Amino acid sequence: TQAWQRYGACSPLSSSSYFRQITNYAGALKLPNELNTGNSYTVLKSRFIGQMTSLNSGMTPASIDLICQPATRQMILTDVHVCYEGSEFGNCRNVVDNCGSKFVISGGK
Repeated sequence: TQAWQRYGACSPLSSSSYFRQITNYAGALKLPNELNTGNSYTVLKSRFIGQMTSLNSGMTPASIDLICQPATRQMILTDVHVCYEGSEFGNCRNVVDNCGSKFVISGGK
């Protein structure tokens, strides 16, 4: 699939093993409440990163890459990339991190 070619092809795992491992990682990842309420919030980047690292043992700020899209006078969080090295949190490479010091988590309402 396209996702396998983009993200998993460099992995020594088969595509089914790779996606099973990614699903396990995602299931264990703890997220700040603001991502789960359906409401919109303006968030300080430092606070959001602090919450992520506090909720997930072993995660450092270098394990997170935040990606935003510009909107009227604000940035909207669109992606949170969490990087792994083996089965542990790792440092992200080719970081985008274009959200600035604060951004909006949009609940879609």
